[in-house]
Amino acid sequence: MKTLLFSRHSLLKIIDDNALSGCTKLESLTIPPSVERLGSAIFAHSSLKSIVFSGNSPLKELSARLFWSCSKLTFISIPPSIESINEHAFRRTGLCSIHFPVNSKLKKIGRFAFDYCDISSIEIPSSVEEIGSCAFHLSNLQSITFSRKSRLRIIDNHAFQSCNNRLSIQIPASVREIGSYAFHNSNLQSITFPQNSRIQRIALGTFLSCKMLTSIEIPASVEEIYDSAFFSSGLQSVSFMPNSRLKIIGSRSFSKCKKLSCIRIPSQVVDIGESAFQNSGLKYLTFESSSELKRICAFAFGGCSKVSFENIPSTLNEVDVNHQAFSSSEKCCTIS
Repeated sequence: MKTLLFSRHSLLKIIDDNALSGCTKLESLTIPPSVERLGSAIFAHSSLKSIVFSGNSPLKELSARLFWSCSKLTFISIPPSIESINEHAFRRTGLCSIHFPVNSKLKKIGRFAFDYCDISSIEIPSSVEEIGSCAFHLSNLQSITFSRKSRLRIIDNHAFQSCNNRLSIQIPASVREIGSYAFHNSNLQSITFPQNSRIQRIALGTFLSCKMLTSIEIPASVEEIYDSAFFSSGLQSVSFMPNSRLKIIGSRSFSKCKKLSCIRIPSQVVDIGESAFQNSGLKYLTFESSSELKRICAFAFGGCSKVSFENIPSTLNEVDVNHQAFSSSEKCCTIS
């Protein structure tokens, strides 16, 4: 059976779980407009190449594992009624292109939804509020774009981890949270934030081992850079938007950034964490005037053999000398 046909007057409402799973000869079908619910894994491991939904489809979600391992499915147009693409829906498919209508009601892209997909570009509908954990993990994404009126709030943990191609992304102003390891070990090449960004933290390991990422401008709204946020990345330049509210630079946040040679610490930073810049390529470190820095933790600049420090703040009252905060630094200021 290569093609599954339904009567134009079909009254079918539900296609149950695993109904056509493993059908190695099924290549195409059109879902009748009467269908209100699709069960999980209906087409998993099938040879499906083409699926068409009615323009007036009442479906609200694409269920979990719906097209899992449909390696021959390369294109799909999502009905405007769909509000959720559930977990693993397109995992390990051959999907190269996906279309969302302008009146899309999609709100959530679930975890692992496009994991291991060949898709290279996607335009996220303005209605989407959440991109789930590992949603595009190990995909071939090169470009992801958002509507100017995007309502996206959350990019969850590992969402773009290990994306294979050079990826560029502009984060919408609506985004409030980017989860841990969101871009870990990806080929992220460019990421930009708007001036009115609402991001309050750069989470744990967000850009860990992003070797292609050479520069970033951190939004003024960010108050904390968490542990290992940029650990072993390709950063050469780090800047902060005017009126930065950054307070804490976490442990190992810029450690092993071998190409990072200089940085200017914003005035509201009070704490530079353990091993924050350890074994980086740092040569010049300056502090904004009216700096409020209070503490430099153990090994913060350990292994930075050529670094020079300028404008050491008078507010600084704790330096972990016993644990070599400036270990291997040739040029070190005396703090009195």
